[in-house]
Amino acid sequence: MTLFTKPMKLLTAVVITSRSEAVAHKLLELGLLDFIDVKSLDIKLPPETRKASPAALDSIFSAAKALYGQAGLILPQPRKEDVLCMMDFDQQKASTFIESLGQRISDSKASLKSLNESLIALEEFKDYIDTGRLNYLQVHIGSFPKPVDIRSKLGDCMLVDIPGEPFEIIAALRRDGAKVNPLLEKLGWTETDDVKAQKASTGLVYDKISKQTDDIREQMKKLAEAPRQIILESKAELDGYYKAILVARLCSKIKDSFTYTQNTSFFSGWVPSESAEILEQGIKEASEGSCIIEWTQAEKVKDVPIPVQISSPKILSPFARLVTNYSIPEYKSLNPVPVVVVTYLCMFALMFADLGQGFILLLLGLYKTWDYGRNPLKKDGMINRNISALLIYLGVASMIGGLLFGSCFGYSWIPALWFNYHRVVNGASDGLVKNVYSILGITIRFGVAVIFIGLIMNWINLYRKKRWVDLFLDKYGIAGGWLFAVGYWAASAFVKSGYKSMPEGMFLPIAIVIGAGSLLFREPLVCILEHKRIRLDIMEWMVQLLEVFSGYLANTLSFMRVAGLGIAHVSLMTAFEQMADMTEDLAFKILIMALGNVLVIAIEGLSAGIQALRLNYYEFFTKFFTGGGVVYRPMSIENN
Repeated sequence: MTLFTKPMKLLTAVVITSRSEAVAHKLLELGLLDFIDVKSLDIKLPPETRKASPAALDSIFSAAKALYGQAGLILPQPRKEDVLCMMDFDQQKASTFIESLGQRISDSKASLKSLNESLIALEEFKDYIDTGRLNYLQVHIGSFPKPVDIRSKLGDCMLVDIPGEPFEIIAALRRDGAKVNPLLEKLGWTETDDVKAQKASTGLVYDKISKQTDDIREQMKKLAEAPRQIILESKAELDGYYKAILVARLCSKIKDSFTYTQNTSFFSGWVPSESAEILEQGIKEASEGSCIIEWTQAEKVKDVPIPVQISSPKILSPFARLVTNYSIPEYKSLNPVPVVVVTYLCMFALMFADLGQGFILLLLGLYKTWDYGRNPLKKDGMINRNISALLIYLGVASMIGGLLFGSCFGYSWIPALWFNYHRVVNGASDGLVKNVYSILGITIRFGVAVIFIGLIMNWINLYRKKRWVDLFLDKYGIAGGWLFAVGYWAASAFVKSGYKSMPEGMFLPIAIVIGAGSLLFREPLVCILEHKRIRLDIMEWMVQLLEVFSGYLANTLSFMRVAGLGIAHVSLMTAFEQMADMTEDLAFKILIMALGNVLVIAIEGLSAGIQALRLNYYEFFTKFFTGGGVVYRPMSIENN
């Protein structure tokens, strides 16, 4: 098993046609070459030079035409004398530039759509007042015991908030009352008895809505002109790229008509670097030396996807499948399989910790694996081959969890190696673990560790890819990790103080300023490195900061579901145990506990497996996993 995806090399070979059949047989025998279409290569042999993928060019060309259409501009046309000047056309730069313009326009349209939805709601409210249908509305006039940012809590449910002294006015549609009223009550809202103020409130609301609708219409008017303004600001650069793309597409169509000599056969494909010598020797042997072979390092190949081979033992194939079901890792990135083995099994063990029930899962996995092995042609059932192998691991993990927490078939029959889960859930302390809040604390710390592992893996990937800006100044880079570490330290101190105070001193604000400032200067630095006009987007930075704090907080708290599932598992078994104790008939007791264990294994086992997968995918993988890779599929007898 390798720590990273296997390094690849690109083979380009020309062999004499008379030996092509022998070479084909040899390649099939070796089963090492993942063939590619040679037309996609950037071959440096004139006149067959191809500098861009036709399919990608078509996509960029269509996107560029759409930009001109949205701005209502005439398409520029290149002149004959421009053609030779466009031989150094950079497809990647053109694609990035056009995508950035398209994204800016899409963002403005999204903002316009959001404003339009707000305008519709406000006009509906206003129409109800105009037509006297006040029964469709609810207007509250009163006060809170202390200042409250009510709009952030109610969101779209509240249309108008008019602060004032001594009364505040809150207006919403009556259909949203199910959300508005309970929240007002929870926040201590006191409705006024002042009849005069109540009568005047509707007019004040109407005036406020009129002003809001006017403001929104003004904003929408500006946003409607945004696409054209965005295009006009970059028109000179867009014209240059558009003409270059058009020339490249025409040249590509011409080169598609070129043919190769009938005396040679030309093929190309990917092979792991460690197998390159074996493949080369095989081709030379099959062609009797009548060949030309060229090797190209993967890093030097442009516009051709580099296939990814994840090397892991066959015994870990269930976890490799979990990874590939999410996506294929990017080339040169860390092999996530070994880490997923640990994180997935630890999560499952914490949620489904029972020695006896884990043993049942183990037996079920072993039986299904044996059954499929005995009947290779048998179709996969509900428990397929991959799940059967995974159940073996989950059964062992559950058994280890049962030993740690002293649980066997829902009873505390065995001494716990760590703490007795049943005692703690049922209200008794066990050593350092005093109550369920202690269990929640354990799972949150576990989640913090998992997130940090994901961040470190991301830093390693970025270092290997030499993406220095992302490594240091991304929300999942070192700056984001610093903010996460500072936030966790501050939150821990807050909890230790009994939820009364944050850490004293200047370290906390200084640390936050350092992290936030690093993120602020990311965009200017990118502009400098890409030789673009420097810009400092404060709003984008504030949104990114909000994503950092809210995202990391949500990711961390999400691991509380590990404790929640574990507590629910113990609670269910305790309920069945109490039901069994209600009868004095031993047979009925055994039957109740047997049925209870079957239900818990089926329901809780499935739920724990799904939640462990969800935590890996959404809380762990999102920190480091860059998908979009292409699977290495060599042409071989085994793959066909």
